[in-house]
Amino acid sequence: MKLIIVYENDQGEKVNATGSAIIIYEDDNYSYLITNHHNIRHQDYDLKTIVAVDYTNATYEAISMVENDTYEIISDLYDLALLRTRKLSIKPAVISTLEMQPGSVVHSVGYPKGERAIEQGVFIEMIKDLEYFPFEAIKSNATIQKGSSGGALIDRKGNLIGMTTLGAFASGNEFVYSYSIPVSIIQEYLQLYF
Repeated sequence: MKLIIVYENDQGEKVNATGSAIIIYEDDNYSYLITNHHNIRHQDYDLKTIVAVDYTNATYEAISMVENDTYEIISDLYDLALLRTRKLSIKPAVISTLEMQPGSVVHSVGYPKGERAIEQGVFIEMIKDLEYFPFEAIKSNATIQKGSSGGALIDRKGNLIGMTTLGAFASGNEFVYSYSIPVSIIQEYLQLYF
């Protein structure tokens, strides 16, 4: 889903941003979206509103479930944030059971520049010791751009294997690799809530 995020500072000045999210869970009353924590945080502004937009352009007000300092610290560490919205007709993502091997086909799904994009690539490897990841990350060459963060990385069957988070670019802003949070880490994070 596309996210439209509005931030506001103490002077009432507002800044808009876009990002991506994945429908990850539902209960009888609500749908829950997972996105990157950096999508809902701004260095100089406070979060004002989050609107989730589905593929039919229907809009849903979303609220952050990161409600206290403990959740904030953990969400920042994982770079994950849980959002809640009214019940959606779209079902949550299906978790992949495929074993990813180098060369396995993957797709990134997100909303760079606010427009839906699906990019094909291949799984390259699981990689450790990245500056922004305290855990193993998925390295692929499925293209992502600004606004893709929080979007799905899916296998050839359309099932979730991770969340796109960070792109590596060469000089001239040429895309090289993307890094994604594995679904196992997302599931670990969700244990805080469910």
